[in-house]
Amino acid sequence: MTKPKKPTKWHAFDEAKTKAWNDAQRPNVVFFPEFNSGTSGPTAMPGMVSCLGSNFSSPVVSSNGLTVGGEMVLVRTEGTLTKAYQYMVATSTDGSLHCSGPYKDSPVHHVHPGQQVVPEDFFGHTPASKSKAP
Repeated sequence: MTKPKKPTKWHAFDEAKTKAWNDAQRPNVVFFPEFNSGTSGPTAMPGMVSCLGSNFSSPVVSSNGLTVGGEMVLVRTEGTLTKAYQYMVATSTDGSLHCSGPYKDSPVHHVHPGQQVVPEDFFGHTPASKSKAP
């Protein structure tokens, strides 16, 4: 028996994170928004050390009217283990940014010392990116 699908929950970016995301965006490459650990929302996770972003070549319109334009990965450390959490990033009709996640169904959710990964390995593991697969 399969579990019923949970509705996607979206978290609004505050002004500072929206500006950091928009300022960092680069087409066709992984970019690094300057997010500080926050006091609420996804960036409040303990041990957060980095944020990576990537845009889709063509956005995906979600059922609630948000346009998913890319993914964000928050990376944190826990002892010697590095953990990567994937999020979808979407724009609402008023231009505000939102994220949904974390998604952890990825072969690079846990990165062990000495394991070789490139930034691109962290992307392509959210429902929106999977819906774009051929």
